[in-house]
Amino acid sequence: MFDSDMSMKDATAPGAAGATGLPPTQLLARNIDRIQGTHLLLLGVPNDPAVVPLFRSQSGVLLSFDYSAHLLQARQVRDSGAGLTPVFTADYPPPAPRHDVVVAYLQKGKEANDCLLALAGSVVSPGGRVFLVGENSAGIKPYAAKLEERIGPVEFADAARHCVLYEARATETRAAVRLEEWEKRFHVAAGIGGIDVVTLPGVFSHGRLDEGTALLLRHLPTDIQGAVLDFGCGSGVIGATIQSLHPDCQVSLVDSNAFALVAAQRTFGANGLTPHAIRPVDGIDGVGDQKFDLIVSNPPFHQGIGTDYTVVSRFLESCVQHLTDDGVLLMVANRFLPYERMIPKAMPVSLVTEDAKFKVLKGRINRSGRARR
Repeated sequence: MFDSDMSMKDATAPGAAGATGLPPTQLLARNIDRIQGTHLLLLGVPNDPAVVPLFRSQSGVLLSFDYSAHLLQARQVRDSGAGLTPVFTADYPPPAPRHDVVVAYLQKGKEANDCLLALAGSVVSPGGRVFLVGENSAGIKPYAAKLEERIGPVEFADAARHCVLYEARATETRAAVRLEEWEKRFHVAAGIGGIDVVTLPGVFSHGRLDEGTALLLRHLPTDIQGAVLDFGCGSGVIGATIQSLHPDCQVSLVDSNAFALVAAQRTFGANGLTPHAIRPVDGIDGVGDQKFDLIVSNPPFHQGIGTDYTVVSRFLESCVQHLTDDGVLLMVANRFLPYERMIPKAMPVSLVTEDAKFKVLKGRINRSGRARR
């Protein structure tokens, strides 16, 4: 733990970062003189346009688990000529040479952060430094002890913008992270003979089937055919169930989370299934001009720890353009979410079923002119 006389700076101290970027990046900005290395790794970087400008004079790797963030930062690096290499992956092997400075952004969820620190420890050189930054509301404060356990002594701390920054010194070389050691598997009574689901830290409903998806699986249409899109696929349980029940379908799975894409691939592999495609997207427009007979989703409505309708709003506004003439949208949502009002008028919506917590909605369009049920 850091020494007791290393008190945290007051948030109003001279030189505090201005209101540019997310609060954790602002805290990094006011400590940028400490965060200097010859081979930097920025780890778990969020969708924040202030990151690349802050670190553009340094060289190293900028690794994001979020595809939207990766695309933003890749554009910024290309346009600015920054000496950083943007990477989108869940499985980052140690480079040669190792990183002498690692800056890790706190993720959402205990296991995701345990994995984050294990990854940081596996790529920092002995004697190198690991910085961990995050918001108070995300639970950063208890991580000083975990940082010391996973990396080494915590030598410095700062607090501002409702965030905390810790710095630890690596004492030894840690083993490389193997994602299979972080897997959780469970069985779902769905599909033909059931589905074995593989999940990873940072993936929605890690280690269990959430109630909303369970409700959706019980009310899947029996006549699914053609091209199917599992949007925001998570561990891939919905897409794998459909592929199992309807093997002639072409099931594509998309997500913006690197760990979700790995988990979905492993879920299909665990069940001997072959998807049409599994790939990252930044919203549904990332699928290009492809159209689907069925789009199915348990869409995300959180950004960090708060409710955020941005992703779902974009999804609902655009999905009409990605459905065939008789295409169907099937989605599950918490009952309090106002998705019915967000679905375009071109796709009338009906309630399939609901329980005390969730509802399953169906939107269907009819550009062919055929009578629809």
